[in-house]
Amino acid sequence: FFFFKQKTAYEIRNCDWSADVCSSDLVLDPLAAGRAAGGLAVMIPVPLPPEPACFDRSVRQEGLAHLHEQGQDPAQPPRSSSLWTLKRLDASGNERTAEYWQRAREDLRAGYNNRCVYSCFVIETERLADGREQSGHSIDHFEPKSRAAARRAYDWDNLRWAWRVIDNEGKGNHWIPAEHDPTAMTAPLLQLAEDEGGNWLVVPDPGLEHSEQTRLRETIGLLGLNLRKVVLRRNAYVDDFLNNGPDYGPTWMQERQPFVYRELRRIFDRWAAGLESAAR
Repeated sequence: FFFFKQKTAYEIRNCDWSADVCSSDLVLDPLAAGRAAGGLAVMIPVPLPPEPACFDRSVRQEGLAHLHEQGQDPAQPPRSSSLWTLKRLDASGNERTAEYWQRAREDLRAGYNNRCVYSCFVIETERLADGREQSGHSIDHFEPKSRAAARRAYDWDNLRWAWRVIDNEGKGNHWIPAEHDPTAMTAPLLQLAEDEGGNWLVVPDPGLEHSEQTRLRETIGLLGLNLRKVVLRRNAYVDDFLNNGPDYGPTWMQERQPFVYRELRRIFDRWAAGLESAAR
């Protein structure tokens, strides 16, 4: 399976089809096909990575010890955001801030394949205005550490690998419904739809109940999934795959952006199946 841009049309060939279909060049407008197929999915359920063996000792227990020293009830929200920036001596005798979840950075990066759990984007290295480079990642607390029980700041199942833009300019301290957590989802809930300007925006699955669509629109807004920076990167993924699919190959595209690739493939397969059925 592959596809590529040819002027304003796109062509698809699949040698598993019948000889009659394989011998033809099949031209498709993918945006029209996308609308007919119901759009492109943006998020699918993401498995929660297993807790690393060292996490309890190096993160949870250090964090709980810090809460005890500060007289903070671990079952209550923190009294102040400064609770996390206070310095203390850890079990190794090193003075550090209480942001012990940062020790799980590489485990989270590997566990989520370096993809933002909310936007599904690979986390890129970003170049700053002064020329320096920094990782675009952020460690998000799904239950905000400023509002949830203080102990949740140090629980593995509350940590998410996120794109800095989504975390800082979108989700932040917003409380997202638990059923909209990608690690708790049992089926895709969101899709992409093209607007009149050619931008791909996140929308609720139109097949869901109206009340659930309303709740999902609120979640989309809270997460910042349609912020301009996010939309521009999403557009770039779609355009890049449509233009350079043959050079990349399906394996690379699926690893790089499995959600966009999967849905582009689904659109073409549905269209091709219709052609094959009509040819019989």
